[in-house]
Amino acid sequence: LARLLSPKDYGLIGMVAVASNFIVMFKDMGLELATVQKAEISSRQISTLFWINLALSVGTMIVLMALAPAVSWFYGDSRLTMITIVSATGFVIGGLTVQHEALLKRQMRFMALSAVALVAMVAGYIVGIAFAWYGFGYWALVFSQLAVLTADALLVWIICGWRPGLPRRDTGVRSMLSFGGNITAYGTVNYFSKN
Repeated sequence: LARLLSPKDYGLIGMVAVASNFIVMFKDMGLELATVQKAEISSRQISTLFWINLALSVGTMIVLMALAPAVSWFYGDSRLTMITIVSATGFVIGGLTVQHEALLKRQMRFMALSAVALVAMVAGYIVGIAFAWYGFGYWALVFSQLAVLTADALLVWIICGWRPGLPRRDTGVRSMLSFGGNITAYGTVNYFSKN
């Protein structure tokens, strides 16, 4: 990829990453860790958390899409608007995997998670190299990232085997939402202290 793309292509993706890296903290609101740390958890609770995660991911995508013109204006490059909008769809893809990955971590299936990450990364590189080879420039990096997320989602769903049910109100997830909120607040403070 480094031989097929220019430093400017990487720079464009880096500009979008400044906005998306901050917003990504709010994608799951710490609910993955809430699922992992809970001593006992029911399928109804996990299903409810899955739909909350998906709603948060859709909300995060909409926020980033709404910020796309501002990112473009800030850096003075109109290409960033479309890059930001297309990249934002990755939040929804990632939101589909939060509870599945949490379940695999609860089951201590770290080798499976590592294998999924490796295969997804290879799939992303193949897509990125193919797009770069055919002259898509910076879009090769965008679609590479989306390919990683898509491959990860497909593999995690297959390996985990769990399927979400309908969300319910009386599942007792309030304490988990509170825990996740505290994790997110810590992450926000940590982000600003480091950046």
